[in-house]
Amino acid sequence: MRSPSQFWDAQDLHDFRREVRQRGETVFEYTWRSFEPTDPTRTNDLNFTTRYRLFDGGDGQMYQLCENLGMEEIFNC
Repeated sequence: MRSPSQFWDAQDLHDFRREVRQRGETVFEYTWRSFEPTDPTRTNDLNFTTRYRLFDGGDGQMYQLCENLGMEEIFNC
């Protein structure tokens, strides 16, 4: 399994993690950029919109259920 840092845009991942810490248990939608780490041209970048349900596992960890709502190509010129 790949880590989010291997395919999420670094700033989007930072912002998402901040959102999770601030929101606590909730449901929200988030749009983030993905890239293929083996493609230095970044011509395969995508925007994903995902619905997240966050919940406290009772063990000090926050867990998430995800539903992909769609994706679209980012055209880099």
